[in-house]
Amino acid sequence: MSKLQEILRSALYELPKLPKYKRVALKHIMTCKTEECGTIYRRCDHCENSTYQYKSCGSRYCNQCGYLRKSIWVDERLHETINTEYFFTTFTIPSRLHALFLYNERLCYKLLFKASSDAMKAAMKGQYGLGLEVGFMSVLHTNNQELGYHPHIHMLIPGGGISEDHIEWVPSRKKYLVKESILKYLFRIKLSQELKQIYAKGLLKIPPDYKDFKNSDTFYFFVYGKEEQWNLEIKPCGNNAEYVIQYLGRYVNKTAISDERIIKVDEDRVTIRVKDRTTEDYKLVELKKSEFIRRFFLHILPKGLGRIRYFGFLSCRFKTVMLSLLETLLKPQGQHLSKKALTESLKLILLKFIIKSGPPCDVCRIGHLKFSNCNTGVIGEVKAVLFGPRLGIP
Repeated sequence: MSKLQEILRSALYELPKLPKYKRVALKHIMTCKTEECGTIYRRCDHCENSTYQYKSCGSRYCNQCGYLRKSIWVDERLHETINTEYFFTTFTIPSRLHALFLYNERLCYKLLFKASSDAMKAAMKGQYGLGLEVGFMSVLHTNNQELGYHPHIHMLIPGGGISEDHIEWVPSRKKYLVKESILKYLFRIKLSQELKQIYAKGLLKIPPDYKDFKNSDTFYFFVYGKEEQWNLEIKPCGNNAEYVIQYLGRYVNKTAISDERIIKVDEDRVTIRVKDRTTEDYKLVELKKSEFIRRFFLHILPKGLGRIRYFGFLSCRFKTVMLSLLETLLKPQGQHLSKKALTESLKLILLKFIIKSGPPCDVCRIGHLKFSNCNTGVIGEVKAVLFGPRLGIP
């Protein structure tokens, strides 16, 4: 049993009333790799050896699942990189908007994606002109090191774009993409305008602690705020985006915290390891178990809301054709992926083959363990508590 499972199971009867999508995620986490999740039986195709293992839940919020999906995603993104300079950009909203985003997660996260992408496209067009077509990847991240609520967008973008006639790659200046102040202004005004429009249509749920707004204009000026309250950062990555893709891969198919970061679990306390971004040193933070669980719940997203979006020439519609075009335009000299990335790619191919053919038998050393029978299992007490009459669900 993982440490996260232990924490959640110990507080099973003290959980607050939760939306259904969060209860589904909790059910998956607490039954992952246990008898309640079901059993997979394997039998050797050469000898009589048989074995069994408990099923994984496959939830993107479980810290025991997602390794294979993460590895596949990282491998695919690495092979989509082009031989040019990359930039890592982070868009962060002011803390006064956190309550508004929590009350309107599905709607506000979509607007966050849209405002950041529109701001980047407008900034690149204004900086370089020539009708440049740019392409980038955006990843939504909702937590900080201490599991606090901190929604922001990570964006990985190549330095440059394709000319309007598709016959030239126009590179950015070395270690310079666009002016940060201009990109921050565009992001700030676009997100504020989007929020103003949906507020005027009556689509926003306003938190009770917020002031009463007479009309959409007063709401707009509240959201717009002061310039220093909006944070934006652009970091050059050089000609290799491998480190950033590996970093993002830890969040797109995994939970907000891994078991390695949970140092100690007491009766009423949880101690986690966090990294101080100012000093780059690690420290220990102690939280009450109820506070730890509350923070963890904040980062379970509504069903169907993806963490990753692709824009421009990296969008799914144009990606295959445009990447082939970029290979011709950039004329890469040699392999731009590191030996480590190529080695991990080879390991992934071998892992897929082993999964497909079955792991080798550890008794006869000749045959392979094939699926024999799968027991679906029952959820038991966890299902009864999370989905039973106690929470008002028949």
